[in-house]
Amino acid sequence: IGNQSSGKTSLTEAMCGIDGLFDKKTGMATKRPHIITLIKNNDGDADYIKIGNLEKIYNIERARERLKEENDGDI
Repeated sequence: IGNQSSGKTSLTEAMCGIDGLFDKKTGMATKRPHIITLIKNNDGDADYIKIGNLEKIYNIERARERLKEENDGDI
């Protein structure tokens, strides 16, 4: 939904509260739909992220890698 460079990635990151969740260097950060579940702890910090229905990811760098893999069609 939305044209290229219309702010979909920035909106998704703002909703998750995690800047830099997607790899924007490629210019295709939201190339395909993603299901992202963000579970926060009582302090409001991200406890873990689930992408799709797969494993819980506790490391933001791993979450970025996982989203890039999905965008690239490696999964």
